[in-house]
Amino acid sequence: VLGIHLPPCADAAVILFAALKAGLVVAPLPIYWTKSEIEAAIEAASIKAMVTASEIEDEPSGELVRDVAADTFAIRFVFAVGEGQPDGLIDLTEVLADLDALGEPPEIARRGEAADHIALLSMARTPDDELLIVPYGHNQLVAIATGHLIEAGATGSETVLSTMHPASLASVAGAMTTALLSGGRIAFHHGTSLAGLASAVDSVNADRIVLPEVMVGPLAACLERDVAFSAVGVGLGVAPAPAARTVDLLTLGGLCLIPRARDAAGRRVLLVDDVV
Repeated sequence: VLGIHLPPCADAAVILFAALKAGLVVAPLPIYWTKSEIEAAIEAASIKAMVTASEIEDEPSGELVRDVAADTFAIRFVFAVGEGQPDGLIDLTEVLADLDALGEPPEIARRGEAADHIALLSMARTPDDELLIVPYGHNQLVAIATGHLIEAGATGSETVLSTMHPASLASVAGAMTTALLSGGRIAFHHGTSLAGLASAVDSVNADRIVLPEVMVGPLAACLERDVAFSAVGVGLGVAPAPAARTVDLLTLGGLCLIPRARDAAGRRVLLVDDVV
């Protein structure tokens, strides 16, 4: 299991797909997590290696992850991207520079159907604040993305912009796999301001944005054209959304990702009918 401690960016997507091609399982390590939270995830998910950046938002993330690895016996490797990396990290730039010398990668032997094997670990909190690890296979990720396209009414290729953690279920199934299945493109933005995110939407000419549901309304007000939204949330439906092509991606606290299109007025559609 490879823990990915990176913001939404192209580097993270390349690393994620490389890990899956190598037969690894990926797990998200949110960049805002504390040292103790990362250590708890390492134990719960049996993470053996991590990838981070030397700095994220001017914070020394490389030092943080290195210190976690030093205190956690399970971690064997810590890879990093970016300049000014602290001692003890493996620079992925140097690894990539030696690819020609490494030769062809070995074939990955799998029992049964390869697409049924675990690709991603999602994490949820139990009522007693313990981490619950939920595994997802390749086929399940494709099924979620297919449902997303159906609910969105997508009929052609889409450019999907993701603001979510690159190894999260919302980004892998709701953005990356969705974009690839549509024959489109995937773009990433680490949103630190609405103005910056709105500029990114225009620069990549995004058709759909995957983002937390509380950001849908404010971002829609900043945009000068209609864009489709996929609102990631727990399913309460309290955040307003524009009526045009909005899909809720219901996480139920991280357990799953259920696509559900909103109605013509932008209101949430219940998964089941209310019982009186």
